[in-house]
Amino acid sequence: MTKGRYALTLRVEGVRSASGQLRAELLGRSQDGEAPRRISFGVQDAVAGTNVMVFPDLPAGDYAVQLFHDENANGKVDMNVIGVPLEGYGFSNVPVVQGGIPPFDVMKVSVAADASATAVLVYAP
Repeated sequence: MTKGRYALTLRVEGVRSASGQLRAELLGRSQDGEAPRRISFGVQDAVAGTNVMVFPDLPAGDYAVQLFHDENANGKVDMNVIGVPLEGYGFSNVPVVQGGIPPFDVMKVSVAADASATAVLVYAP
């Protein structure tokens, strides 16, 4: 790793099948401090159980990850008629998802050295 650059390792738990891919969006703070901005995007084949995703070469700062299990590999989160995801989804440092997307500060991981976080996927019944 380049000096002053770090890796964020995300442990993804609760993946229910090896179908499709995990798709994760790495977010950082926006310049205006409002909505987070996309820094990077990772895709990898899913493995049932626990998976590991790594976001390398990051400068020090605050980051968050939101992800979903794209079981049918169509590149999007499939929703039911009332807008509930039909595929698993989760967020860094949020072990129990309640409602919509958590605020950035709830999901954030401060990176000042190599860091790690955990996301637990939730699937609609």
